[in-house]
Parts: sequence; structure tokens; C-alpha cells
Amino acid sequence: VELVSGWGGDAPRATAGWLASLPVFEPHWQVMVSHGLARGWVEWDVPNQEGAVSTVRYDFDAAPFYAEKNWGGETFPERWFWAQCNAGWADGNGAEDEGASDALAGLTLTAGGGRRALPLVPGGAAEDVAMIGVHMPGGEFLEWQPQAASVRWMVAPWGRWHFSGRSETHEIEIMATAEAKGSTLRAPTTRGLVPMCRDTFDGAVSLRIWALDAGGRRVGGSPMVDAKSNNCACEVGGGPWWEPWEGEARFGGGRIPKEGEDLAKAIVGLPFDMPALNALLPNGLRIPGL
Repeated sequence: VELVSGWGGDAPRATAGWLASLPVFEPHWQVMVSHGLARGWVEWDVPNQEGAVSTVRYDFDAAPFYAEKNWGGETFPERWFWAQCNAGWADGNGAEDEGASDALAGLTLTAGGGRRALPLVPGGAAEDVAMIGVHMPGGEFLEWQPQAASVRWMVAPWGRWHFSGRSETHEIEIMATAEAKGSTLRAPTTRGLVPMCRDTFDGAVSLRIWALDAGGRRVGGSPMVDAKSNNCACEVGGGPWWEPWEGEARFGGGRIPKEGEDLAKAIVGLPFDMPALNALLPNGLRIPGL
């Protein structure tokens, strides 16, 4: 796999902030490769109408690649949603010329959220969280995390994913849809691996990003990025849930007093390299999974 972008630009960083590396949330989530180019092959056993099985080999070269890591407790979040796209970008205004697509080369979108457990809070507490990260064509990394931005979502049980985020410097809006029924996958639960997840890799996504001035106004009116793709991976899981899920990620789940919120945000936003710090600890004290 040829790495195009990991998470966070030149220096890898924790996807959900350094605090998420510690056992204060369940589960943990880290994007390892947000955009890569893969070469290799896959063999798949395909039965025919007579019941005989033949092996089909699929070769690929420079195929879009994504990898993430989940670890921690026994289960995935109570319910969750996710969208990721690193291929097939075109001008959102409908321009089909090759130059428009070349200008978007390297653009990568990852958005996700869910209801995660808080093991250190008594009573089986949980919180709803979400984040958005974008690697820009020029290499700049933009992110919208609850500790530094507002993040909202409206996600249907299937077929529609809407995200929006606003930080001090940028505003983003994402709309993804899926016409296909998707594929059911197994996910970790307290009852083992059960079919509680649905995915598609044929989602249609539109992405718009605006730069904001010091007063929070859009610079120039037009978005600095206006792109679309029909190669978006989309997912929902957990529950089951039957109604659209609308929410907003609040820093600390609204549990931190207002007078202490700024200090807490500053601490969470510190650029700690947790894997490097973890490697300095004696074996018996190292944090599992890092």
C-alpha cells in the first residue's frame, strides 16, 4: 500500500484526540490510512448453479485504500454512523473536465459518530459524539472535533447521511445518499459477532467547505471546496434504530461546568504523541492497543 495520507498531515495524530487513547471511552477508534493506493489480489470462492465452487481471482493496482483500527472493550458503540471517500471526486457544479478532477486529487473525507460508553462514569453512562476530518488536495488537514468545533448530524436508518460542522476558521457541509440496499456485516457485541451493521461503497456524496473570517462570516461567499463523488463508503450500525437520528456533539457530553470548559478544551487539544509516550513506559504500565 502506498500511503497518500494517514490522519492529521505529516505527523500522525489521534483521530479523536489524545484523551481517546486512554481507557475513558469505549471503544477506541483510530484512522490509520485515510487515503492509500493498494496493489495486490484477492481470491473469492464463487458457487455456481450446480453447487460447485470455483475460485475467482481479482487483481488490482492503485486501488483506493482505507484502513482503521478499533479496540478496547467488548463491543462497538450502541449505535453509529460513518462515511468515507477518497476517490472519484469531480467538480460539485457539474464540470466534467479533466482539469477539475485533477485539482481535487488527494481530497479525502472521513466523518463518523456514535453513542459510546464512558466506563469511568458510574451507572453505565454514554455520550453521543461525532467528528469530521478532511485532507485537502494541497496536503492541509482540516478537522471538526467537539473540543474545537460544532458538529451536527441527521442520519437515516439507511440511505441518507447529513453532516455539518463549524470551527473558528472553516464551515463544512456533507450530504451522502445510497440507493442500494447495502451489505449486512457482523459487528462485535456482548453476544459475539452478530449482523448489526450495513455498508455500501456506492454512495453518492457532495462536500462543500467555506473559509470563515474572524467574525465567522463566509469568505467570498462561494465555497473553497465544492466536490462530489459516487465512490463514497457509507455505514450505519448498532441499535437497531428505526427513526432518523439527529444530534449535535457537545464537548464533554454537557457534563463539564461552563467555567471549566475552556480549560478542559485546551487540555484535550494539546498535541500529545500518545504512542511515543506509551513506548517510554515500562511494559507493565503500557496502555493496551497503542
